[in-house]
Amino acid sequence: MCQLYKEIKKMDKKPNKRMRVQIAILCVIVSVFIITGIVYAITIKQYVLGDDNVPDDTYYASSETQPEAETVPETEPATPAPVVTEEPAPTETPEPSFRQQNEDKYSEEIKTSYQTYLSDTTYVAVTKASVNDSPYCLAHVIVKDPSQIVNIITTDRRLSTAPYEENDAVLVMSASGLKDYMHFLDGLHISDYAVVGSTTDPAGTELAFDKSGNLYRLNTAEKPDLAEIQWTVLCNTPVLIENGKATDIPDDVPTNYTCKSAIGMVAPGEYYFMVVSDGDYINEVTYKDMQEILMDKSCTMAQSLTTGVNVSMALQGELVNMPAAGSGRPQYEYLIVKD
Repeated sequence: MCQLYKEIKKMDKKPNKRMRVQIAILCVIVSVFIITGIVYAITIKQYVLGDDNVPDDTYYASSETQPEAETVPETEPATPAPVVTEEPAPTETPEPSFRQQNEDKYSEEIKTSYQTYLSDTTYVAVTKASVNDSPYCLAHVIVKDPSQIVNIITTDRRLSTAPYEENDAVLVMSASGLKDYMHFLDGLHISDYAVVGSTTDPAGTELAFDKSGNLYRLNTAEKPDLAEIQWTVLCNTPVLIENGKATDIPDDVPTNYTCKSAIGMVAPGEYYFMVVSDGDYINEVTYKDMQEILMDKSCTMAQSLTTGVNVSMALQGELVNMPAAGSGRPQYEYLIVKD
């Protein structure tokens, strides 16, 4: 019986032992799977994802909606462009008017002048002075257009005040010389581009003024272009300045100590009108004195004109000198500056 009990108990232990064996085998198999899984995970991490490419929810969430950033190759930092400061465009200053230019340039002359006239086209400043205790009057004339200076020929003996209102004149001065009390000198006489008289050949007495405002003596050896000459003044008195140089003037010129008039040109458009008189026939301002005065004013050409008691000058109808008209003969021809 005891033996049978032992056999039965021994038989009861066999299934338990088998189960333990099976459990052990199962544990081994599970362990192998776990170890294999661990090795596989480590391999995936090192060789596929890498150390820095561990995926996370944030990365995949953003990569679905945002484009992948482009890889920009590293380059040297660019040199910054120089800063260019734009200067404001210069403001165009309007060119000063004729009036403003002369008012500024000759402000001192205007202050010291006896009389002045200034407009948008005409500048006249009259000064009075004396040489050898004898008076003279000098009118500085600038015109915008040379056609503003004209001559007029009359048949009446009048002073320079008479043509003022008739000819819309600013400045009037006696002009051509006379060979007697009633006739002009011989020569090519032109007024407003028209020949006065019968001759068209220069006789050596002509001071010409052309359309460009140039003042010069006509050459007797050349035929002048009459279409270019606005007017001529006839005179047998000395040329004072020619080509910017003072001429030689004899001391024994008969009219050296009488009343005299003259015109000088600095350049076309700028002139000096001059009268020498003191109320009688005699005046101590000589031709050389007149020459020196006009040279000091930078005249490049100057010509003395009429002489005697008919010498007169008027600005806006008012005489500026003292002509000896009471006992003499007022002029037949005048130079006129118009506005």
